[in-house]
Amino acid sequence: MQIPNENPNIETLSDTNKEQVEQILADILLAYDEQHETKDVKQFCVDYLQEKQTYEDINTALMVVVDTQETLEQIESYHRDLEKSQQKGKSRINWFKNTIKELVNIEKGKKRNEIVAEVKDALTITSDQLSYDVTHEDVSLSTPLEDSSLDNGIHETVVATNLLGDIQNITALSTLVLAPQFENQSNKQYKQGNIVTKAFEDELNSQTEKDLKTVLSIGTIIAKDQGLIEPLNTVDNIGIVSAIDMGITFVKTASKVASGKISPLKALDYLYNRATAIVSTAVRWKANVIGWAAGTELGAIIGTTFGPVGIAVGAIAGGVAGKIAGSKIGEQISKGVKTIANTLKTAVKKAWKGAKKVGNKIKNSKLNPLNWFP
Repeated sequence: MQIPNENPNIETLSDTNKEQVEQILADILLAYDEQHETKDVKQFCVDYLQEKQTYEDINTALMVVVDTQETLEQIESYHRDLEKSQQKGKSRINWFKNTIKELVNIEKGKKRNEIVAEVKDALTITSDQLSYDVTHEDVSLSTPLEDSSLDNGIHETVVATNLLGDIQNITALSTLVLAPQFENQSNKQYKQGNIVTKAFEDELNSQTEKDLKTVLSIGTIIAKDQGLIEPLNTVDNIGIVSAIDMGITFVKTASKVASGKISPLKALDYLYNRATAIVSTAVRWKANVIGWAAGTELGAIIGTTFGPVGIAVGAIAGGVAGKIAGSKIGEQISKGVKTIANTLKTAVKKAWKGAKKVGNKIKNSKLNPLNWFP
């Protein structure tokens, strides 16, 4: 198995556009650093959107910011609830089964099963795309789900296990795709922003981290509005927010690995839980048909978050945040990203030789190179 140092399929943005997006994100972060003591993050973002004439109507600008914050809050809430459940000795499968069942219970019969089937299709497509990007081989790691119904307890567990298998694969594969992007960042440097530094120094899932993600999400929405991220032109903002969340979660987790706060395996497990929370949030928006996601397809959210464009945008956001956080944090991110990626590569390479011999039969077996998560 060849794990490339560079991913040819990830080049979804031109170098010029990447630089322009990076500058937009740097500008908004530095502006927030200067104003955070006089404005809360919501007011800052609303004012900034109007200043940049992205949304001249204050009510529209406010709605975009509130929806951004609510999406990030929901992701964090699911993640926190999942980890608390695990600390009490409950399995990830049990948590996810109960969460998905609760989310789709507002629908009945065929419609409910269609939501589950849509989740499965979105995860399979994303997993297969990432698998090819990483291995350059047409081997699907996604196990087909013949029956997406949630009609009895036993099958509910089968469905949850199947979907989590895809989320696990996507977490690992997207990490392998995302990591090299930090080797290809621009050499441009920025002055240090104290509030950004604090966001990295604080514990995982902190309020400062969520504020950082809010500001970067708004910056990315501005870049999209300016036509700098063409693949996002037809994507709803929930997909952008989810991609920023995953990108910043990755770099902050990497910094904690480098500083010795958590182990590489714990970091990967944390990212797996985060991805599970993001998928759960996408299902919630879809099932409830509320807010800005009323017309959103699950495939668009999941594909944007974990696919090439989401990874590219997440890498830009993580890279510029790391630069503004200061040289110490920047060095920790670089070191931590390499450590996480190397840990994952070692596990994948070790298993892949045996896995290829049995082809798609590996998907449910211990030979699956991605079935090593705690």
